[in-house]
Amino acid sequence: MSGTFTRFLGCLVLAMLIGAGGAVFRLKLLDSIDDVRVGPWRSSSLIGSPQASPMLRALVAVNGILALNHAQAIYFTASADDDGQPLTGACQYRVVGHDLPARWWSVTAYGADRFLIPNAQHRYSATRDSVSRDADGAFAITIGTQPQPGDWIATQPGHFLLTLRAYAPEAILSGTPPSALLPRIERAHCA
Repeated sequence: MSGTFTRFLGCLVLAMLIGAGGAVFRLKLLDSIDDVRVGPWRSSSLIGSPQASPMLRALVAVNGILALNHAQAIYFTASADDDGQPLTGACQYRVVGHDLPARWWSVTAYGADRFLIPNAQHRYSATRDSVSRDADGAFAITIGTQPQPGDWIATQPGHFLLTLRAYAPEAILSGTPPSALLPRIERAHCA
């Protein structure tokens, strides 16, 4: 009787681990749920809306802690540059553009684990209020593992992601994001 109970308990624990692991794996795969693509940037028009499926809501709960609804903020993620090459710490990049049509915006780098990338300089993001601009209002943010003067965000060896947040977006961004001009992600050089 004891051996049967132990086997039953072992099977139950194994089934629970497989089920939980499968759920987490599926949620990680749901990164492909995006109906909005602007260059390398991806988003979903359903995040924060009543039309969001339970699976999309679970995805946001796992990957987008405290995400606001679509009317308050739009979130874009990029895992590749403008040429479609995966973002990697072996390369240095420039995020180049003009202010987004939103009250405030930011660009943040995250490791493959979706957490901020630790760095001694504490350079995690650049914002509308922090970037330098040239005479026509354009900005250029350097992204890479080596500290740079000016607007620079630290990355790490291996793959990383960029998240572009636009708060209080104007109609051009919230209504028809594919027509919005989002910053380019240019590969400057690779080691």
